[in-house]
Amino acid sequence: MYKRQGDGDPTNDDTDGDGTPDYLEVNDPELTLTKTSNATGNEVAGQTIIYTFSVENTGNVSVSSITVDDVLTGSTDLAISPGSLAPGETGTATANYIVSQADVDNGSIVNSASVEGTAIGNVTVSDISDNGDELVDDDNDGVLTKDEGGADGDPINDFNDPNNPTLPDYLNPDVTSN
Repeated sequence: MYKRQGDGDPTNDDTDGDGTPDYLEVNDPELTLTKTSNATGNEVAGQTIIYTFSVENTGNVSVSSITVDDVLTGSTDLAISPGSLAPGETGTATANYIVSQADVDNGSIVNSASVEGTAIGNVTVSDISDNGDELVDDDNDGVLTKDEGGADGDPINDFNDPNNPTLPDYLNPDVTSN
């Protein structure tokens, strides 16, 4: 039987009382950032788009000092509220962007944001935003994947193998890089 903290022997501490000593429990910090907007696809130059950054703690430990960076909106170290999240909690932040004539001429505005926070043991936790749906067919190949990525230039979230859509390219021997 494992004892709770305080007996002087840290190898048998069970601070959460679940019957498993703390040293056997694995910390798995994880954040999931979703960036959405009020854009309709019919924006005109000078119009303001409001972006909402939703950050969910999808790990099993608390994460603090959570901030968002977004090049498009000029946001650096944008604090979410609340700034610390327990597992399962969500925090948000917003930022504005003024549509330029170049955006209108291009026909779309595409970018992603990143989030970073700190977990137990000063472990840095981060994520890159998706298009608002973690399971989506971003490349219209008929396969729903976790986050197909590709457009943001980050190969860590590229999923291009229709036969193995949940395995990122960088871990997949069947996908070659260009």
